[in-house]
Amino acid sequence: MIGLCSACKKSICLIIICQVFACIPITSAQFCHKLFVGGKWITRGDCQGTKTIAEMTREVGSSKWEKKKKTLMECYMGMKSGAIPDVSITASSEWGGSQHEARNARLDNQVSALSTGSWSPASNSADQWLEIDLGALRTVAGIVTQGRPAMAQWVTSYTISCGSKVDNLAPVTKGGIIFVFKGNQDMDTKVYNKFPTVMTCRYIRIYPQGYSTWKSMRVELVSGECIDSVNPFI
Repeated sequence: MIGLCSACKKSICLIIICQVFACIPITSAQFCHKLFVGGKWITRGDCQGTKTIAEMTREVGSSKWEKKKKTLMECYMGMKSGAIPDVSITASSEWGGSQHEARNARLDNQVSALSTGSWSPASNSADQWLEIDLGALRTVAGIVTQGRPAMAQWVTSYTISCGSKVDNLAPVTKGGIIFVFKGNQDMDTKVYNKFPTVMTCRYIRIYPQGYSTWKSMRVELVSGECIDSVNPFI
């Protein structure tokens, strides 16, 4: 809608799709406006003073003003990119030497001289887990998983716990029952799972359940900031 700004009566305030546009001084019946997107203001509309308010109002109702949905990769929280440091990725155990360490559990990681390309625990016991420290409380909406590259090892199901401290982790549930996430069926295909509800956590702990050959996995977390009234599902 278009109306007078409370802060400046001789300006226009434009509000659409839950986005508040800047108050812009106007002369006569012409105006322009700006949208705050991705941490910066982007100029929109008739800033050269060639269109009337009625014309601009019609443009506002068109599809080109809809909020752009983020892609899944734009919502990744830092495992793939390395923004989450190695020291923030830990595990209950690791198979053999450093090539199988928790730090290798990054989505799309590949085999190298220093890495098998995934995390692999020392055993397939039920108490194995992979933990990610986000460094601060963050909203988390989902997870993406892969198996071990170049080796037929992957996790077919898992549960997740999260919390603000490692000693108060709570399982992700649905209807009061611990939610079991569906995992992978091969080495490389990415499987995306949305949480039943967006969670606020610092620590995310993944407990592999079912598996093929070995409980090896690569993961990425999906930001809860990508789930809102405009982006109900990525």
